[in-house]
Amino acid sequence: RKDCVQLQSCVRCIMNIGFYFIKSDFFKLVNSGLEWMDSTTNKHMYFVLPFKNELWAIPLSSQYNKYKNWYNEAKQLNKKNRFLIFVNVMNRDGVLLIQNAFPITKTFIDREAFDKHNNHLTLSSDLIQFVEKRLKLMNTYEEKGILNFHANLNLIRNILHKNSGNL
Repeated sequence: RKDCVQLQSCVRCIMNIGFYFIKSDFFKLVNSGLEWMDSTTNKHMYFVLPFKNELWAIPLSSQYNKYKNWYNEAKQLNKKNRFLIFVNVMNRDGVLLIQNAFPITKTFIDREAFDKHNNHLTLSSDLIQFVEKRLKLMNTYEEKGILNFHANLNLIRNILHKNSGNL
């Protein structure tokens, strides 16, 4: 598909940018405020893409109305929220939660998410670029101490590094 973008330069992996399910083992190991995203039924999808020589997973929430109301309330107060990206996946409204993103390795990817025609789910190239820009902005905010990701990134990176040879 033309919307599928290959990851050519990502360290230790070659896979498509798109939606995936993550193994429960990851959340058990990390135990870093991400437990609410774990699902033993693997219902939660994550948008996975490369960023700064790592793979990053961005949760897709199905609570569209909750986040849309939150976004609109903030907008009325002249507050910007740059870290909610409203998307439509398989004719369902959803929200990518950039502030909840975290690094991951291919080892902890369970499987791809597919549509009813057995195509790997992804986003358009324009939307992928927009997601990348927001992830970069969030990362810049964290580096400057303005705003933090919800997860403890150092803890996650240490665990991923420690487990890279064991799995």
